[in-house]
Amino acid sequence: MIITGDYIQVKELQKDITVDGLLQKYDDSSPYMFGKVINAHKNILDELSVISPDIHNTVILFKRVSKLPYLNTYFVNRQDVIAIMSMKEFETL
Repeated sequence: MIITGDYIQVKELQKDITVDGLLQKYDDSSPYMFGKVINAHKNILDELSVISPDIHNTVILFKRVSKLPYLNTYFVNRQDVIAIMSMKEFETL
């Protein structure tokens, strides 16, 4: 599949996170969510590859309300991405 426009295809990542030493349980009503990058438009892939040469090791933080469901994945517009990190960074949260 070729993705057009400024879209990124992601698989949601669910994780309990520690913030300031306090455990925060995964909350599906949170205004943001994490997604493992599956695919994206070529121009965006170039931008995301700065984090990791293997795009599948890249995680984005994005606005939950902006996700478009598609076959157990989501499409997210680039303008709704808040942060980009490696899978290793995500696992240490």
